[in-house]
Amino acid sequence: MQLLTLATLLPLALAAPVIQPRGVQLIPGNYIVKLKAGASESTLQDAIRHVKTGSTKHIYRAGRFKGFAAQLSPQVLDTVSKLSEVEYVEQDAIITTQESVTQTDNVPWGLARISHRATGATSYVYDESAGEGTCSYIIDTGIYVAHTTKLFAVKVLDANGSGTISSVLAGIDFVASDAAARSAAGECPNGSVANMSLGGGKSTAINSAAAAAVSSGVFFAVAAGNSNDDAKYYSPASEPTVCTVGATDVADARAYFSNYGAGVDVFAPGVDVLSSWIGGVDETNTISGTSMASPHVAGLGAYLLGLLGPKTPAELCQHLKDTATVGSITGLPSGTVNALVYNGNAEE
Repeated sequence: MQLLTLATLLPLALAAPVIQPRGVQLIPGNYIVKLKAGASESTLQDAIRHVKTGSTKHIYRAGRFKGFAAQLSPQVLDTVSKLSEVEYVEQDAIITTQESVTQTDNVPWGLARISHRATGATSYVYDESAGEGTCSYIIDTGIYVAHTTKLFAVKVLDANGSGTISSVLAGIDFVASDAAARSAAGECPNGSVANMSLGGGKSTAINSAAAAAVSSGVFFAVAAGNSNDDAKYYSPASEPTVCTVGATDVADARAYFSNYGAGVDVFAPGVDVLSSWIGGVDETNTISGTSMASPHVAGLGAYLLGLLGPKTPAELCQHLKDTATVGSITGLPSGTVNALVYNGNAEE
């Protein structure tokens, strides 16, 4: 009798966990199915066959992140979660840009700040090789630190700055796949970088996808978040393999909104930063947010790859930390690194 009871319960014990990401608006009936490491294309297709035709929204194939996003009924969700090749299922949710807009007319002081050790500089000093031989992927934001890098826009959010976890995963999947193809073709011999100025509550799927893209060789700079909270509660900021960026103001104080904590790798200018804007090729706006800080680091990453040559994502993030201006930032909670990124201006 005991043996029969155990056998009856065994399928339940083997079911993959169904995760609900923290602090976000969940989308009813929509899920992301992540397969176990090493899953083959045939395994992926076998899993998709359990889903109703037409309900699959995205298929993820790049790097180590294999899976799909689909609309699943409770019955199909139960079936899919019990497939032996499934690692976990996560409910899809809304995700947004990490920004708050202001209406001032400042010059781009952030570029000047990261090319000088001391605050108050007004000139941007850089090497002319900036970003040469690199590819930069902008996941719904902009980069302008590396002038000669090849830029690629990856749109995953709508005009209101809102999207879904599944669409963000599709963007990450594209970046990993496209960067690998361009690297193989010799288009980006010094490496590739990506910027993610978006985020939400902690998501296992987003962190897994970002980690897979990083493992394929793409450096990711991500916004720490604008909740004045510990970054460990947010994604992709909480993923250890990305380079997580907090925001500072013109006086080198931590921006009042910037997330913090042990998971933040570096800080960069993120208050009253001049940015391109909607409405025309010459339109600009001045924006505040960690969404403005992370592009400084993504662009600086491309700049350094062009200047120094290829580095792994981990080596590049460590270089940024090792060469940062230390001790200049005020208003940091305990346990948060005091490191403001610096481009290594040869004139200083």
